Amino acid sequence: MSSPPLSFFHYKTWTQFFSLDAVLAKEVLHLAYPVVLGLASITAIGLTDTAMVGRLGAEALAATGQAAIIFWGVHWVTRSIEVAAQALVSRRYGERQYAQCGKILDNALAIATALGTMNTFFLFFGGRTLMSFQSSHAEVIDLAVGYIDTLSCVLLFSALFFATRGFYSGIGKTRIFLITALLMLLINIIGNYAFIFGHFGAPKMGVRGAALASAVAFVIALTFIIAYTLGIGRRSYRREFNAFRFSNLDRSTIFEIVKLASPNAFRGVMVIGGLAVFYAMVDRLDVVQVAIVNVVLNIQSVSFMPGYGFGVAAATLIGQSLGANDPEKADRAGYEAVKLGMLFMGTLGVIFLIIPEWVVRLFTDDPVVIAHAVFPLRIVGLVQLVDAAGMIFSSALEGAGNTRWVMGAEIFVNWGIFLPLTYGLTFILNFDRFGPWIAWAMYMVVFGVMCFWKYRNGEWKHIKL
Repeated sequence: MSSPPLSFFHYKTWTQFFSLDAVLAKEVLHLAYPVVLGLASITAIGLTDTAMVGRLGAEALAATGQAAIIFWGVHWVTRSIEVAAQALVSRRYGERQYAQCGKILDNALAIATALGTMNTFFLFFGGRTLMSFQSSHAEVIDLAVGYIDTLSCVLLFSALFFATRGFYSGIGKTRIFLITALLMLLINIIGNYAFIFGHFGAPKMGVRGAALASAVAFVIALTFIIAYTLGIGRRSYRREFNAFRFSNLDRSTIFEIVKLASPNAFRGVMVIGGLAVFYAMVDRLDVVQVAIVNVVLNIQSVSFMPGYGFGVAAATLIGQSLGANDPEKADRAGYEAVKLGMLFMGTLGVIFLIIPEWVVRLFTDDPVVIAHAVFPLRIVGLVQLVDAAGMIFSSALEGAGNTRWVMGAEIFVNWGIFLPLTYGLTFILNFDRFGPWIAWAMYMVVFGVMCFWKYRNGEWKHIKL
């Protein structure tokens, strides 16, 4: 049975939000904390890139920020395989069809191989063209293209890594997220120090060196996760789940994964494309404003850590519970994950509100960037609670298999509300540097409310995978 229609004033709605199921919350935390800590390590990769590149000047900051948007737009397509693999594996795991979990992994790896190879060629040969749409500053474009060319060579490895990580999230072994992320962070910090500034006998490569460090980190992480699956630890996941076998390759399974992954992939292209348009509009103001966007979004990525982690936990528990024919537990798992995520992200929001200047100083010593970044960071702090709801409810819906609705909702908010509002506030009403961030806040609010409504509706409980 579906939940009753949304009512903000119905007592059950607020009871669900202000009470805590201790047993289920503990289960959510058990799944979420390795992802949160792991994502903290992954986020730290971006933060160390920003902090170290920030010492090279505003142009370097703007270049890495805009290049990262293009790279992650293509990367999101490969990560859609992770979303699909997690949803399908968690459902089969809940049904105790363990060999099917391995079969899904192998077919996800096959798709990742094809997609990663294709995206490598696309990004390597199309990077400069894409950057020319984003920036009008020749120096920024040249620096960004060097960053993109270097990272494009690692897309095959990252695609295989994400597919395998989706398998582990699906069976509830989220600690692999933490282990690989810590490994990547260590390699990236050492690589950044060596390749950006020319230490340890390495060449001084600047912005391109930051990309090389990240590329090496991905290759090593993939090597580890494959070895782990083969049984480097006490447990051989290959034998237990009958994985890494050519006999598992199957057209119907590939089609099932592609069908589930495609909406998320298209969502990623459109959302990152919208963010690229956002960067291009800010670029019309000046390069300092682009640098501010890079700094503030990197800082905000810190608050994404608990949101993403609890989203993964919600998706895993929902998939496993639906597979075990327990929709009531699936429903409660989503709410518990959101409450915990709001608690953590809300705490970070308070920090952004109270001491924004101190936070910005961790990432740049440019006095102009610091002064102008205070207002955007406070805006980000104000919307942390609703941003948490949007992130976690959308992940929960995708874990249930409702990737198409999430795709449509975010594309609508991004292109139908966020971008027009950014243009109107910034260039028609002449709010200049304030307009983009007011629009950004509305993006978070509208998407969060829409995802809450859809989850509350309860139709996702009846999706068959």
